[in-house]
Amino acid sequence: MIAVSRLRLRERHLQHNNGAMQTPESNTPLAIVGIGCLFPKAAGPGFFWANVKHGVDGITEVPPTHWNPDDYFDTDPKKPRRA
Repeated sequence: MIAVSRLRLRERHLQHNNGAMQTPESNTPLAIVGIGCLFPKAAGPGFFWANVKHGVDGITEVPPTHWNPDDYFDTDPKKPRRA
């Protein structure tokens, strides 16, 4: 919540200064980091990072529920929108 309230303060500061950040606080580093994906052998980002930390090999075949190769591949190379 602290990061959100700091963002709101910065937004108000920008509004009052016509978009110009003129205070020493403007040099404060800000990082917005997010992760949203499907990871093999991981139920979410926390499990993914634990697997990375412990050297788990998460490489697997892509499950058919994730994509169907027939939607993207055709033996006829002249068909449009196919690999």
